[in-house]
Amino acid sequence: MPSSLADAYAELTAVGRAVVQDGIPVTEPNGAPGVFVGLGEDASPVVFIRVAQGPPLTELRLNLLRARWGVPLVLLRASGERETAEFCALECLSPDPEVREMFLDACAVVAAQLPDPRGAAQVRELLADFVNLFRMLAQPAQHTALGLWGELFIVRRVRGDLSAAALCWHALPTQLHDFSLGRSAVEVKVARGTTRRHSFSLGQLSPPTGASVVVASLLTDETGGGLSLGALFREVRDRCNPTSASHLDNVVALTLGDSLPAAMRMSFDEGKARDTLRFYAAGSIPRVQEPVPLEVTDVRFRADLTGVAPSRFGRDPLFSLLCR
Repeated sequence: MPSSLADAYAELTAVGRAVVQDGIPVTEPNGAPGVFVGLGEDASPVVFIRVAQGPPLTELRLNLLRARWGVPLVLLRASGERETAEFCALECLSPDPEVREMFLDACAVVAAQLPDPRGAAQVRELLADFVNLFRMLAQPAQHTALGLWGELFIVRRVRGDLSAAALCWHALPTQLHDFSLGRSAVEVKVARGTTRRHSFSLGQLSPPTGASVVVASLLTDETGGGLSLGALFREVRDRCNPTSASHLDNVVALTLGDSLPAAMRMSFDEGKARDTLRFYAAGSIPRVQEPVPLEVTDVRFRADLTGVAPSRFGRDPLFSLLCR
């Protein structure tokens, strides 16, 4: 029996889909009772979740996802045993491997949180965030693959379980800082080439009284033999609990939107990033002169950190977690 939804899907695609008149061929992953993986059109992954009898058949169709509730089906296990029941059927409509992998990973989070007993209404409520994830993937990108790679690179440096670090990550790419916890924040800046020059908003470097901000600066270059964004994302995700993994999925989907397939294949120089990573107190970053006139808002500028000395930090929980 395969150990995960992704393994179950790989097993099915390896043997191909048999034509069966009296049942849909499926595989049941280990540790997920009542959850089955099958193949749809063009070998797309379909996840079936057994539910108690619910409302009449309803369907939701997005660009990348088809979701159906209350579907009476006969599923055919590899052993030949048949499963006849009502199901929630989730099908990934994208042909892209990166999107299909995210679909299966997100389904695994849903499977880990399924209630018992499993009513159709309860499953539908649980799937609300899952459906929203695929709405995000149809929207324009809000940030670059390079910036996202840098933020995930910082998270990956944390020793052991990454769940706490992942939950400190911004929920929206437009938030002022990339990571925050209490009165502390970390802003990640990534530049290509050899010059440590980054773009800032004045607000990022001007925290209120009693708050602290650290800038994590690194240099890297896009390279065919480097660490891909997709591989980095999956490594970080695999070291998180289901709640944090779901948060990661949402951040990545909202950040990359419809650029996700191409962005996940972009690779960057991991060694250069590791060798050039430095941490700076926000107060040490060159900036425009303050105070600015009250009539001037949303001040943005580029600063060269080449001559700025890196900083050391005390026992602040966020800085201890991310800035070692």
